[in-house]
Amino acid sequence: MGAWASGAWAPGAWAGTVWATGEVVPQSPTDIQISRSFVRVDAGLNATVGTLTAVDVDSESHTFTLVAGTGDTNNADFAIAGNVLTCDDPATLGIGTYSIRVQADDGESTPYAKALTIEVRAAQSARKIIAPPVSDPIGYVVVDPVVGM
Repeated sequence: MGAWASGAWAPGAWAGTVWATGEVVPQSPTDIQISRSFVRVDAGLNATVGTLTAVDVDSESHTFTLVAGTGDTNNADFAIAGNVLTCDDPATLGIGTYSIRVQADDGESTPYAKALTIEVRAAQSARKIIAPPVSDPIGYVVVDPVVGM
C-alpha cells in the first residue's frame, strides 16, 4: 500500500484519486476511440463501421450508447451492439460525413460522451484486368481505379 502525502500517492503511486480515508474514487473514462470511422456506401444494411473503445485508467469494461447532445445530428442512422458501431443503411445516407454522439459508461463513475464524425465513402471499385493489344507480348495489365484503399 502507500500513503497520501503532498498531493501524491506514494510509494506504489496509482493514477486514481484517494480520499483522506484511503477510499479509492473511481475515475471516469477520458476518451472514446473508434477502430475505423468510415463505411462504404455499398456495404449493405447494418454495416459495421468500427469497434469502440474507451480510455479509462481504472476500468476495462464499458457500455456504449448513442446519446443526445452536441454532435448527435445523425444518431438515428446508426446503432451500437456491444462495442460495435453500425450504420443502418449507408446507401440511404449517401456519400458524405455524419455526426454522432457516443457515451462510454464504466458503471462506477461519471459517463463520458464524445461526438464522432463518421464518413460514408464511395463504393470500392473492382480491379479491372485489361487485355493487351494482340501485338503486346508482355501480358495483361492490372488497373486499380481506387486510390487510398
